Amino acid sequence: MAIWVLVANGLGWTTYLGRLNSDSILWYVNVALLKIFQASGETHPAVLGFIVLSGYCIHRNGFRLGNSFSLKSYAIRRSFRILPVYWLASIIGVALWFLGMQNDGKLVEALTGTSSISLGCFLVKISGVASFIPTLFTCSFQGNAPLATAIVESWLYVFYGIVVWRLMRNEGLKAIYWIFGIGWACSFVLVLFNQAYVGWWHNSSFFAFGVYWWIGAKFSEKDFMPNPRLIIVSILVLIPIFTHSNLILIELKKLGFCIIFAHLIKWADYYWRESKYMAIGGQAGYSIYALHALVLIALLMFNIPLYFGICIVLILSLLCHFLFELPILNYGKRLSRQYL
Repeated sequence: MAIWVLVANGLGWTTYLGRLNSDSILWYVNVALLKIFQASGETHPAVLGFIVLSGYCIHRNGFRLGNSFSLKSYAIRRSFRILPVYWLASIIGVALWFLGMQNDGKLVEALTGTSSISLGCFLVKISGVASFIPTLFTCSFQGNAPLATAIVESWLYVFYGIVVWRLMRNEGLKAIYWIFGIGWACSFVLVLFNQAYVGWWHNSSFFAFGVYWWIGAKFSEKDFMPNPRLIIVSILVLIPIFTHSNLILIELKKLGFCIIFAHLIKWADYYWRESKYMAIGGQAGYSIYALHALVLIALLMFNIPLYFGICIVLILSLLCHFLFELPILNYGKRLSRQYL
């Protein structure tokens, strides 16, 4: 899924730069992918898959197994999992943005979606408060626009911790469900009547992503097994609404994708033979996602061909994973064991 995002964004930026013409097969691929998956600028399916997978893995390995669950250990592991790479990629992104603005400001602004960077907006990005406040959405672009989706995941981790904490205290979840449900409904109505917030809803909304995340969590339960009929129904529902711009229909399409992804994840979890090479690629997926925009935009600005740029992104991402992300993640695991 990380590579899917890398290729899709690479094709989009290459097209914008005028390096793909209508005679190119890649141009037709790019147009087809946009019409099928993002006809109205909605969430990229691979991002939906990321969120579903995140919910699936957290619940699969966490509270549902009935094992001892330490909130302190959980908080440490999740923090070390997502925040260091997020901060690194954001800081590097800011540095590259300033360097790029000195070279070709208009092009950098167009490719990054950022016309200026301020300390206040950058702190908004780092904290992730834009996940709840749509007017701050553009601040979450600063330094690294694709990471606007990643920080929402951090808040979903927090939300899961709150749910488990209440379960551990034998307290009901009714209040939590009501709070989330009201927040989702208010956010959706706000977006329905204010098109300026549609981008936030698709790419940075805690409430929108929360639904997709909990689909993954629910499918991780043992009594939820892959159902071919449900996949077929989901596909049939999606076909007539692929190119619709109505937000309600778009949301139904996204939910359909999430259900399909959840089935595929469950199937892979139970029936797919493990491959250490696939596992390495999967583990490095976050670094690929976090770094791809920074590296690829910089390379494209220097006229590096897209296929070379993709290879370089993959190499640098693997280096980041093994030399930075993995050591910090392992340290977080060791630290978390003190609270088990």
